[in-house]
Amino acid sequence: MLKLVPELNVGKGIVVPSVDLVNFEFDTSLADGITFPTWFDGMVVYNNATGTTLTAGQRSSTATPVTPVILLFL
Repeated sequence: MLKLVPELNVGKGIVVPSVDLVNFEFDTSLADGITFPTWFDGMVVYNNATGTTLTAGQRSSTATPVTPVILLFL
């Protein structure tokens, strides 16, 4: 049985950034393509929006449906 010891668990955990991917703009203009291919590799985020991603500006040309979920960029 798992026994939780409160004094050993203080200050431990993870905070995942919460974003709205429906309105988020991935700015890749500063990525050099070699050292940081996208600058988002390995990033963990929680998408808090439901809808379809935008396609103007620096955004992908493909609209993608999104729902609230934890995402890992690979």
